[in-house]
Parts: sequence; structure tokens; C-alpha cells
Amino acid sequence: MSFNRQNQENGFSLIALVIIILILGVVAYTFVGIISTHRLSSIELYNSMKAFYLTEAALEVGKQYLSDEVGGPPAWAPHTVLYSNEPLGDGSYSLTVYWDQASGFFSFTASGEIN
Repeated sequence: MSFNRQNQENGFSLIALVIIILILGVVAYTFVGIISTHRLSSIELYNSMKAFYLTEAALEVGKQYLSDEVGGPPAWAPHTVLYSNEPLGDGSYSLTVYWDQASGFFSFTASGEIN
């Protein structure tokens, strides 16, 4: 009994196809990782900018508060918390004012937090 093999490349084609599919899978996985990392970094940048502008808003509130005080310096303790976790937009801000009565020096400490 003899077998007549006319096409001996059937096994090689299957192996080549599997290798090509694996390579395409690795490339697709890499692209998904790159896109995911890019998306996360852009969200982090967006949130840090929102926190920055919340802090700027807190400083503006503090400046407005000082400019509204008429008739001398306000009767504050040397280290006064004006606002703590004050909501604004989708975040909050905190503002602390340090007042040196002897020199009339004001120092602001502000922070913004994204919810």
C-alpha cells in the first residue's frame, strides 16, 4: 500500500498562519496599552488643571474678603481658616490666611481638590 502525497506544505501553512495571528495579537495588545496610557495621562492632566484653577479661585476669594474689610485689619487670630472644603463646581477648595499683626503682612495658603 502506497500513499501518494502531492502537497506536503499543508502543515507549514497552518504554522505560518498561527504565527501571523500571534504577531498581530501582540501588536494589537501593544496599541491598546499605548492608547490606554495616553488616555489616563490626559485625564490626570485635566484633573490637575481643575485643581489648579480651584486653588486660584480660593486665592481670589481670599483677596476679595480682604478688600471687603473696611476700617482697619480684621479681628482675626494670627492663623485663620477662612474656608475649609468649600464646594465649587465638581471640586472643593480650602483657604487659610496667616496675618502678622505687627507688620500687617498677610499670607495665603490655598488648596483645591477634585471630587
